[in-house]
Amino acid sequence: MSDSDSESLSESTILPALGACVVFTIDAVASLDPETLEDPEAVKACMSLASKPYVGFVAKRMGIYQPWNPHNGCMIGFLLQGRPKSIPSKSLESSMSIPIAPMTIGDHPSSRSPLNPSNPLPWNDCYLSTFWSAKVLSPTLMTETPIACKLARDEMRQLSRFLMADVRRHDILSAESSSASRSADLGDAEKEPGAPNPASSAEYDTAQPPSSGLRATIPPLAEDRGMLFSSPIGKPAIDDETESVKELIDYIFSKPASEMPITVNFTNDLSTVKELNDPADYFNELKALVRIREESRLRLASARALAIKEAAELNAKYDEPTINMLLARPQRRGRLSRFASATKKRIAGPVRPLLRFLWLRK
Repeated sequence: MSDSDSESLSESTILPALGACVVFTIDAVASLDPETLEDPEAVKACMSLASKPYVGFVAKRMGIYQPWNPHNGCMIGFLLQGRPKSIPSKSLESSMSIPIAPMTIGDHPSSRSPLNPSNPLPWNDCYLSTFWSAKVLSPTLMTETPIACKLARDEMRQLSRFLMADVRRHDILSAESSSASRSADLGDAEKEPGAPNPASSAEYDTAQPPSSGLRATIPPLAEDRGMLFSSPIGKPAIDDETESVKELIDYIFSKPASEMPITVNFTNDLSTVKELNDPADYFNELKALVRIREESRLRLASARALAIKEAAELNAKYDEPTINMLLARPQRRGRLSRFASATKKRIAGPVRPLLRFLWLRK
């Protein structure tokens, strides 16, 4: 058996396996930190959350897989049905996508050939997007369920090349957008008499261009630093700029995926999913989970503040008599000492001559 065959056999029992197409759901309770787990209200709210199944490819492991750890991390690339749309405001293009066989849509904007898994996907016209990904934790488990679809090493290398090309393209577009935006700001400043020059302001000098600020918080799958946004065809139209879509985009671009470690449960059984769910729903679930955690922290902070207040009131109630007693103790000790000294003198006066007479008779 070759090394590659041995590795493939070994990885086929690991859940999830690198390069495998998997189904995963958020485990809300397992995602809570130990402090929030002590809050019954938060646990109950998490148990009531409905988690949809999502499908994706295991693009990368987060660090070295450690079978002795209770959890291991990986980067998941969401599987999208339909070519992602362009979002010019975020410097994203439809070409920043990777087709996966079977594919009935031709003429990819980047002339890319579909990647071919070990077995065809049960859904047609699926894509991976450079900017649809999430870092997740999963329980360290072995599974007997075989891997239905998996990208071979050559396909994984091709995927990596596509991802890096999209990252470079996104950088170029972001830099151009940033330059155009600054030029427009300078032009507006020149048109307004007495307006401050942005180029001379400290805020302008220290501000990062949009691409740098964006990549600092939510960078793409290819660079293993987070997640960006792209919308598949057939979902709410980005072109309509509806409030819900705009809010979701703003949330995703402003909140790093690694802000809260999310634990998910994986399965290799693709037959459990008949239709791909929108990855946007995943991040809506994440928003709900973050909200539960923050509300729990507020309750905990309020409870702590109340406990401190009650303890202070009890201390004030019982400490005043105690303090008065302690302050009075040295005074009483002094009075007792003076009384004892005077008593000794009164007794010693008449007794001393008698004691001297008895001693001389000896």
